[in-house]
Amino acid sequence: MQGIFEEQLDQVVHSMFFDMIEIPIAPSETEDVTVHEFEYGGVVHLVGSGFRSVVVHCDVPFGKSVAAKMFDTAPDLLEREQIDDTIRELANMIGGNIKSLSEDSQILSPPKTIHQVGTHSGVQEGALVCRRFYKNSGGQKMCVSIYDCKIELP
Repeated sequence: MQGIFEEQLDQVVHSMFFDMIEIPIAPSETEDVTVHEFEYGGVVHLVGSGFRSVVVHCDVPFGKSVAAKMFDTAPDLLEREQIDDTIRELANMIGGNIKSLSEDSQILSPPKTIHQVGTHSGVQEGALVCRRFYKNSGGQKMCVSIYDCKIELP
């Protein structure tokens, strides 16, 4: 059964992709992949009365398709930095929307890619609050994980 936090995250992700990026996306009914299978990732931290991290992971085709849409170019013409910029922006947009749902005052860290912060995403001793998998119409995959945690700002 899905909790209120998952419902809010689904609404944020759907609205962001459908309304802003114009790419249909839906929660994946089956978690047929693990986070470790994803090539691209980005993270933002929310710092307020507590610490929360929003980590976005996606497979290569998903990252390229979103970057191609955002940069208005063909996926095979993209450079790695454009894809990294896209992943940082996805983490920033999702994190910013999660921040706006919070009742307490929070500061949103600058977004970083997983390559910039290392494999631990800057999350130290985190408790997983929510993890949702999504697919676009082409079956390409993205995962959003939210942690309540201690953080190590890279």
